[in-house]
Amino acid sequence: GVGGWESEGPRLREHLERACSAYGLPSERLESLRGYRLPMRSAGDRARSGRALLVGDAAGLVDPLSGDGIYEALVSARLAAESTLELLGGGGLDAYEPRLEAEVGRTLTASWKAKLALERFPRVVYDVARLPIVWGFTAAFLRGDLAHPHDAKGLVRAPLKVVEALGRRT
Repeated sequence: GVGGWESEGPRLREHLERACSAYGLPSERLESLRGYRLPMRSAGDRARSGRALLVGDAAGLVDPLSGDGIYEALVSARLAAESTLELLGGGGLDAYEPRLEAEVGRTLTASWKAKLALERFPRVVYDVARLPIVWGFTAAFLRGDLAHPHDAKGLVRAPLKVVEALGRRT
């Protein structure tokens, strides 16, 4: 499949054609083509209603920058299972949302800022991302060596703060 930000919607079928061609797949054999917007949570969105716990896409746990959500889906499923077991043991479900926020909230917030910065100032953010020190940080973050961009130390903090500031600007 293919994806893109909202402005790419009208061109997604063209992108799919190119992807099929690049992989030597006959695009005329594709069936039941569908497209959907990825559900992305906003600040304050609930992940629980009564005894129902939302996980993964249902909870809007899609990374706004990359469109990925597998990690967040697995974390939310684990937390929902733990909460359910606590409920069966006589506890409640009240801890699910705070735990979810603690585990994925900071990263999703940082991704929203980076996405907004990239949409508003693509050249600046691209140039910052190409800096060797930032690229090294990005690789460490993607490997899981750092849990959150605020965990960065040293000189890399300055260019990351630029991107963060650009993502907050209205």
